[in-house]
This record gives sequence, structure tokens and C-alpha cells, in this order.
Amino acid sequence: MFEQKQTSDSKDSLKREDDTLKSALRSVIAGWGVLLRQPRIPAMTDLSNDAGLWATRALGASAGAAVSLVYLLPKSRREAASRFFTGLACGTIFGGPTGIWIAERLALADRLSASEVVLSGSAAASLCAWWGLGILSRIAGRYGARGR
Repeated sequence: MFEQKQTSDSKDSLKREDDTLKSALRSVIAGWGVLLRQPRIPAMTDLSNDAGLWATRALGASAGAAVSLVYLLPKSRREAASRFFTGLACGTIFGGPTGIWIAERLALADRLSASEVVLSGSAAASLCAWWGLGILSRIAGRYGARGR
């Protein structure tokens, strides 16, 4: 009688474990289904070191710096050169992450190619760096002259 009760308890225990495993497996499968339906967002590894993407980064960074010239004109050639090369460097370096961030925020990641993501990110990073440096230069010039 004791053995019969023990086997009955072990069968119930095995059934509960089996139901728990089935439930866990269903939730994992459902989770994978949700992940598989979401659009693919480009990763930094997608933005490899090939020459085409480097040229795209440089083109985007140059375009961002050139557009910035229209909006905030430099006072001297030295200021123009420093701001342009700063924009070029920032656009080239931070173009990939900025492009991915923009594509994620605008929900365009599944519609853009890697070169489009890099081009837009480089232009945006260059534009922001150029504007930031220009504004800081003007503020420093205005308040630095007062202290003298």
C-alpha cells in the first residue's frame, strides 16, 4: 500500500513537472514568435569597414558640414576650417551609431540599407558637431571679451 501511494505521488509530481515544462516551452516559443515578427534593426557589425561605407561616411559628414555653412556662417577662414574638419571627424566617427539611433527612433530600420543609415547618421552627427562648435565659439567669444 505504501509503495502504491508513493508511485501515485511520483506520477502526480511528474505530471506537474511535465505541465510546467510544457508551459515554459509554450512561452519561449511565443516569445520567439514575437521576436521574429519585429523588423530587423541594423547592428554596428552590419556597418563593416569596407571602402564603400567609409566613403559614404565621409560624404555624409561633408554634406552635414556644408549644410551647416548655410545656416551659421563662420566669421573667419580659421573658424570655418576648424568647424568643417571637426564636423568631418565627428560625422565619420559617430555616423554609424547616430544613423542606427535615428533609424530606430523613426522606425525606418527595416526600410533603409546600411549605406543609407550611415549616410544619414554621418550627416546628422556632422551637423550637430558643427553647430555645437559654432555656438560654443560664439558664446566663448562674447563672454570672453567681457572679462578683459
